[in-house]
Amino acid sequence: MESIHQRILAHIARHVSLTAAEQELFISLIGIRRLLRKQFLLQAGDVCRYESYVLDGCLRSFFVDDKGDEHTLHFALEDWWITDLESFLHQTAAQVNIEALTPVTADSRPGEHRSVDTSNGTAAGQTFTGTPVYGSACL
Repeated sequence: MESIHQRILAHIARHVSLTAAEQELFISLIGIRRLLRKQFLLQAGDVCRYESYVLDGCLRSFFVDDKGDEHTLHFALEDWWITDLESFLHQTAAQVNIEALTPVTADSRPGEHRSVDTSNGTAAGQTFTGTPVYGSACL
């Protein structure tokens, strides 16, 4: 059975090549989060401090309109990433909720390890300290 770290690195390797030092740095930055069904990974109004890779389970991203109706934006199944990108990149209040539909195991990378060039109003130029190629693997 593959370890959690091996699974994440295999996913990253499908998109970019990391040196052994970059792999070690990447692994040192992640934390494993476990959620129960109906538990929130993120709630609207909170600042999104993580981008999460789903190892097991299913998460749903949704927003609630002025009438109180829920609108699903997307689902994140095993081997998929999820975050509120605007909130994560700019450290502003999240506009969406991310809720576990099943028990979930996810790798969550904290945002304080990113540096973003927003001079042109986009996330172009996104790099992650010490692992510049990583940004293209998940965003």
